[in-house]
Amino acid sequence: MTRATRRKELRLRGAGRLRRTRGEAGFTLIELLVTMIIIGILAAIAIPVYLDQRKKGHDASVKSDLRTYARELETYNGDTGAFPLTTAFTQATGGVLTVAPGLTVRVSSTITFGYFLNAAKTAFCVVGVNSSGTRPWEYVSSLGGLQPASTFAPSTTLPTACNPTTF
Repeated sequence: MTRATRRKELRLRGAGRLRRTRGEAGFTLIELLVTMIIIGILAAIAIPVYLDQRKKGHDASVKSDLRTYARELETYNGDTGAFPLTTAFTQATGGVLTVAPGLTVRVSSTITFGYFLNAAKTAFCVVGVNSSGTRPWEYVSSLGGLQPASTFAPSTTLPTACNPTTF
């Protein structure tokens, strides 16, 4: 085999090889493409999961604030013998919700609330929704407290009444 034939054979063999020989540095194009594909797949899986967890966090904030507000209403009822009138209710501004004149509760500033009394004024319903959450949540005192998520359809608008028509 002549020197020229040997060089030509090495050149041809080297054009299709995937492994590096000693002294060569860097990555092959295929290695870079495989790495990019793996990163893309991981991102496609992780981003929706992350966004869903954020929505669940906003819902947890609504439920926590509903329980806090309901506890204050129950305390007010225990102290005065009646629930505050719905006219005393003031929407949260700056993270402060007015339960009754002179009685406030600290809540998340991104949550909108609704407060309703039954006809006999013996039970109440509090509805809350976070504009970044998944659905409105409600706390009905006569039904044992926080109601399951299925009582309202997924939405980010505040309902005008509680879902159970009698409570």
